Amino acid sequence: MPASIDLETLARAKGLAAPVLRAFGLSDRATGGVRVEYLWPPHGGPARARLRLALGGLDGSRWEEGDAPIGAYWRPLVDELVRRRGVLLLCEGESSCWTAWEAGFGAVGLPGADQVDALRAEHLAGAPAVVVIVEPEDPQTYPMGRERYLSDVAARIHALGYRGRVLTLDLGPVAADLNALWRAEPAAFAERLASLIERSPPLPIPDDDLERAVARTRRFFGCVAPDILPGIDEASWLNVSRFVESTGDEKPALHRCAIRRALPAFDDAGAADVRARGADARLDGGARRRAAPPRRDGPLAAAGVGRPDPARRSPARPRLRHRRRPHRRRGGPPLGAGFARR
Repeated sequence: MPASIDLETLARAKGLAAPVLRAFGLSDRATGGVRVEYLWPPHGGPARARLRLALGGLDGSRWEEGDAPIGAYWRPLVDELVRRRGVLLLCEGESSCWTAWEAGFGAVGLPGADQVDALRAEHLAGAPAVVVIVEPEDPQTYPMGRERYLSDVAARIHALGYRGRVLTLDLGPVAADLNALWRAEPAAFAERLASLIERSPPLPIPDDDLERAVARTRRFFGCVAPDILPGIDEASWLNVSRFVESTGDEKPALHRCAIRRALPAFDDAGAADVRARGADARLDGGARRRAAPPRRDGPLAAAGVGRPDPARRSPARPRLRHRRRPHRRRGGPPLGAGFARR
């Protein structure tokens, strides 16, 4: 494989400035090609670097020799970009990450569709939502197919214990990848990408994870299980399961206030489904039972769930400030004081 490219050539092909790529950890090799520095979150420790020997990353890149661990493509600036945008993009490849970072979006790049295990919990830490970027169907990009790739990513994210929202953005009808979308119109890239993210649907849940989620929540929701009431989508049910695990609430369907105040743990559709189908169906379908109060030592207690609302608190009855004294007749001793016992 000829090593015929340098950083300037790569920057022109991607529509980015060479100093920008240098800031992202790229450098020219003495023997030809470009070295892409990989770092390990959260403190930027060294990871296995990747060598770019051609403009295309699929057939023109390989891992650098060494003992450093292999991880996803990440830079320290990602954490700040995620805090600003409130979303983390999970891409396949490095050029999509360069494009997203230049436009102000936090992104982590998988080194390949068959290397999903390179994603670690540290890459997802602090991200309120993760958007999985999916490119058009291509046997070189997705050797096992796009559906298999999405299934593997969903299983990996769930195995890492991530509790935020997980969405999927299909670039098929729009562009070949994020960098192609950038090159088409750089000035409008950020606005177009933000609009696509807003319309992104939830990532489908692997069948095994869905079965475990339903099994955990059916005993809490009873008659509103998905097989009896199919109006609740799979993503909403996984959100319910995450709510049960993260809060320790034994009967979340009975706590309207707990579900209402725990909206950050749900996507919009999931929260609506839980309130409309979970709490209302359970309470209105049978005898109304008094719900047990939430745990006082869990995350809900810190958020104020279960505490009385000051705006709805009834006025307290006045307390007697003094003990009752025996009645005194005006100008005389208390009643009964002068009576002799016969």
